Amino acid sequence: MALQMSDFKLDATTGDLVVENGQLVRETDVAEVIAQRVRVRLRMWAGEWYRDRRAYMRYVDLILRKGASVQDVVGEVRTAVEAIPGVARMTAFEADYDRARRVFKGTLVKIELDSGQVVEV
Repeated sequence: MALQMSDFKLDATTGDLVVENGQLVRETDVAEVIAQRVRVRLRMWAGEWYRDRRAYMRYVDLILRKGASVQDVVGEVRTAVEAIPGVARMTAFEADYDRARRVFKGTLVKIELDSGQVVEV
C-alpha cells in the first residue's frame, strides 16, 4: 500500500503558506510533503514550536557555538532529517560554514525516501 499524506503547501523559499484564489493550497505529492517537512525542520530553532520542543535544530548550543566541528554539524543535520517519517536516509549534504564568523548555510540536502525515491530538498 502506497504511503498517503498531505499538508498545507509552503513556498520552498520563504516558508510562507501558499494561497490561491483566497484558499490555502494542499500539497498531496508524498515526496514533496516529506521534502517540505525536512525544510521546515531545518529552519526550526530550539524551543520554537510549543507542541514538540524536541523538533528542532540545535543551532545555538551545537552548530553556532565556538569551536563546533563539521562532523557535529553534519551529524545534527543527519539526525534531524532522518527522524522525519518517510525519510530512509540523508544521501547528500552540502553547506557553507564559516566557523570564525559562526555562519552556517545549507546549500544542498538530498534524501532517500522509504519508497527508494531520491529527492533534493
